[in-house]
Amino acid sequence: METELEKVVSWALELGLATGHADTLDDLLGELKPQIKQMQDELYGASEYKPGDLPPEGYQAWHDWAVVQRKAGIEQAKCVKCGKWRTPQELNGSVCKDQMCGEKSTG
Repeated sequence: METELEKVVSWALELGLATGHADTLDDLLGELKPQIKQMQDELYGASEYKPGDLPPEGYQAWHDWAVVQRKAGIEQAKCVKCGKWRTPQELNGSVCKDQMCGEKSTG
């Protein structure tokens, strides 16, 4: 019967991660954590934003956030009230969570 340590080693090797010479599960996880973080940074970009985060304020911050959401496969849906395109985390069902939803812009 395969131990938990052996299962995690097998999983890590399947992902192409180096398992080192860890004797315990905690040691192995300590070795894998920075490698997994590096993989996440390469996949999503080194960003303070994670998939599913709400959008930040500011032009460049919003674009950095949007790249992470797109790479994670998060797709937008149209708000049935205001017609704006939003990510699922910005919607309450099919309507924006934004209190200003549906109001006309003055700009």
